[in-house]
Amino acid sequence: MIATRTATAADVPCLRAFLQALSDHDDGGPVASEAALLAHGFGPRPLFRALIAERGTEAVGMVLFYPDYSTHRGEPGLYVQDVFVSETARGLGVGTLLLAAAMRAQDWGARYLTLS
Repeated sequence: MIATRTATAADVPCLRAFLQALSDHDDGGPVASEAALLAHGFGPRPLFRALIAERGTEAVGMVLFYPDYSTHRGEPGLYVQDVFVSETARGLGVGTLLLAAAMRAQDWGARYLTLS
């Protein structure tokens, strides 16, 4: 069974590893440092939220998101900056699970989701 949970400051190394794996897959460069992720996601005014997907005790994916707003719709949304599923869990619906969990986890009344 795969479950999702809110990421904590202790998950920053895992988040960074997943972000780097995603960047490597896209032929990108280095991603934010653990210190930057910790400060901007888990400090007094977090700029993003993240969820971790786990199969048992193994982290198999993550989603990083924050509020969005559409001036065309006149509605708040959820902006997904990054979503990653480890190779061992691909094809199991983990990405869909993470996106649905992110919509449930937001508390600003998001009516739509934007993928980056």
